[in-house]
Parts: sequence; structure tokens; C-alpha cells
Amino acid sequence: MTAAASTGRRRCRRGDESGSTLILALVFISLFGLFIAALLSESTVGLRTNDGARRRTGNLLAADGGVEWGIHQARNDATCPTTAAGQQTLTSTLALGARTATITCRDLVGAVASPAGQQWAVITTSPAVDSLTTVNLAGDPVTVSGGDVWAGGGLSLARDLAISDGDLATKLTSCAGAVQPAKATVSGADLWSCTTAATPDVPHALPAAPAVASVPTNTTLCSGQTWQIFHPGKYTSVLSEHPELTQYNYFESGIYYFEDVGNLDFTNRVTIGGQAPAGETAVVAPACTPNDTTAGALSQASGKGVTFVLGGHSSLVVGHYTGAISAFELYTRVPAAADSTSTPGISLIAAPVTANGYKAWQAIGAYTYAFATATALTTGVPVAVHGLLYAPTALVYINTRATPPFMAGVVASKLIVTAGAPGSVAAVAAQGRRTLLLTSTASSGAAGEITTVENAVVKIANDPTRTATVRSWRVL
Repeated sequence: MTAAASTGRRRCRRGDESGSTLILALVFISLFGLFIAALLSESTVGLRTNDGARRRTGNLLAADGGVEWGIHQARNDATCPTTAAGQQTLTSTLALGARTATITCRDLVGAVASPAGQQWAVITTSPAVDSLTTVNLAGDPVTVSGGDVWAGGGLSLARDLAISDGDLATKLTSCAGAVQPAKATVSGADLWSCTTAATPDVPHALPAAPAVASVPTNTTLCSGQTWQIFHPGKYTSVLSEHPELTQYNYFESGIYYFEDVGNLDFTNRVTIGGQAPAGETAVVAPACTPNDTTAGALSQASGKGVTFVLGGHSSLVVGHYTGAISAFELYTRVPAAADSTSTPGISLIAAPVTANGYKAWQAIGAYTYAFATATALTTGVPVAVHGLLYAPTALVYINTRATPPFMAGVVASKLIVTAGAPGSVAAVAAQGRRTLLLTSTASSGAAGEITTVENAVVKIANDPTRTATVRSWRVL
């Protein structure tokens, strides 16, 4: 082989190696370019994601703030409608930083002012075995619904007692060998139990004692009905301002204290106590009904509904006789914001102790019961006490038919229930705590931003501080 041929072969090999390096370089540059492009793309997506997350977090915080604000409003104001009325907008302009929230609210369970008794429909405090008594064997059972029943000393049942949506507890000195009373039944998952525990109590702080009441105002409404309009305050048997009840009586919303007035008899009269808070439905609906503004400049109404306080020898009786017009209704007490001393949810209190300007309730002679209802012959009197009746040292007597006179529970030393005629007899229909559904919708209004919606189910007790308990809170 010549030197020239050998040189040619070496040159050929060197050319091949140079081309390979170039190809590798191009491949490297291409892959590196793709990597850089992907990295830049990922960075852009990350920046966009972070921005979206920040907006989403901002909306979540705004929606949270809206729910918190709604809870505050619901605890202080009677603004939520019942389920049947649909949702009500509390505000559409709540500003939360750069965002706004719209909050709606509606009641799922309970009236606008739930009973102060909370879980209890009936509490009897007497240790006697007849602390809860039913009379008259005819007809259907006496019914209690919507809350637990505590019998402080046991039951004396001549007529069946049916408890719906609540447990039954009987307090005895010893539970050894105790069995469920034969004529008392509970339904579903509810239970009977014997207990030796202390008798429960419910929030019942007496409001600040009112000053002597002003002279009632008379007004004539449609159909020539003359209504006597009572103003909140103190009434006694020895003061000239203590009025005679007339055929039609309206008590403006507020606190009423009756001290040693004897038997306050509403038999054969139409009596309305306070203006109904939103969400409560009238049982008594006369064609002409005054309200808290009927007295005009003379009105002294405060908040919604009434609390009647009985002190000393005072009792309240509601009755009806054939041919007479009779009806009685006390709306649940919902104090005004400035009236913080008024215990919400209570319609009637028999003062258990002498304190705060009140005299403890006492029985005397015929005035055995702090509160009693009575009917005669075949016509029942519409009676509706929307708020809790609190009489832990007094007797309460119900002569009832189909409509429960106590709609938010009763606390009494003894509770006696009888029936004027055969048929279903509803004694108490408590409503339990107020349960609300709050919806908060938050958005900053920025283009393309997703609106955040949160729902919260909240229970509000009717204790003096209206304690709120969140049962669920979720983002939709």
C-alpha cells in the first residue's frame, strides 16, 4: 500500500468523527432547549396556580368572615325566617377587605326565640309521686313532643302519657327494681330511665324589676271592639293603677310584674301578650288586633313578646264558657338590644325567690296554681304560650284539648293535665334549640375568579348569652 492511499483512509476516518460530534452537539442543544421551554412553562403554570390559590384563599377567608358575621347577627337579632318562608338576605354589602360577602339565613328548627328550656319539654321539681299527673281515662293519650321529660318524683297516670321526640326520666330516691311506668310510653330511639341525679334547671334570670306601670290606654278598633292596652311595668293590688280587665286586652311587648294581685282571671276574654317576633305564627287571630304602636306616643313597648312575672299571692287563670268569646296568647320574649337584663325565651315566671325587686310566689286559698287553663262543655278556648313557662315552686294545671297551650316547655313543681272531652290531648309541644342555616357567598369580582360559597348549620341556645354551637361548616 502506498503512502498516499494510507493518508486518504486516515482523512476519511477523521471526517466521520467530526460529523458525529456535530450531531451530538445538535441533539444536546435541542434537548436542552426543550428542557428550558418545559421549565419556563412549568414556572408560568406555577405562578398562575399560586395566584389562583391566593385568590381562592382570600375568598375562603372572606366567606369565613361572612359566616362569623351571620352568627353574630343571628345571636343578637331576630332576623331569620322559618323554613317555609325561605332564606332571608342579611346583607349584600358586607365588605371584607377587597372582597364582599352576601349572607343569607333561615331557621331549620325552632322558633325565632327558642325555649329557654333547651332540651326539656317538661321538668317537674316536686319529689312527690304525683309530680306529673294525668287525669281522665277517656280518649287518646296526653302527648308531649319535641323535648325530654323529667318527672321530679314520679308519675301518677290515670290517662296514658305518650312522649314523642324525647326521653323520659323519673327521679326516685332509689332506682333498685324501678320499671317504666305502665301508662307512659316513649317512641323511636327515645328512652325511659330512672335517676337519682339532681333535678335539672334552665336559664331563668329575673329581668330588672320594672317601675310602676302607666295607666292603660283604651282604643276602639274595627267592629267597634274596645281594647285596653297595657303598658309594661309593675302592678299591685294596693295601687290605684291596677286596672280591671276588659273583654279585649292587649299587653305591649315588655316585662310585666304582678305582685299580690290575687287571681288574674282572663276567663271569657280575648288577651294578646306582645307583638309576635318574626317566625312565630299566631294561634289567636282576632279580626282586629292591636300592636306595639297602636297606642302611638303613649306606647312603652320594648323588644318583642312579653314576660309575665308573678310575685307573692298572684295567679293567672284562662277559662271559657259556652257563648263567650275567649282566647289567650303570650308571644315569646325577645328583648331589645338595650334590654339585656330580660331573659329571652320566657313568657311567664312564677318568681322562685325574693330577689332583684321581686317577691317569691306564694299559694293562698283558692289561688293554688300559678297558671291554670280551664274549658267547659264542648268548646275549647284557644290558649298559646309561645315561650317557656317557668314556675319551679308552683303548681300548673292544664285542661286542654287538641292544641298544646305550652309551645316551648314548662317547668313546675307539679304539672297536672286533664281533658275536657275525649280525643287527642296535646299538653306540651316544645321546639328545642333554634337551628339555623347560614350561607356566605364571597367574591372579589375579579374576572375569571371562582366564587366561594360556605354553609354553616348553627344551634343557638336561648340562654342569656345566646350561646352558638356550630354543628357543621363546609365549602360548597
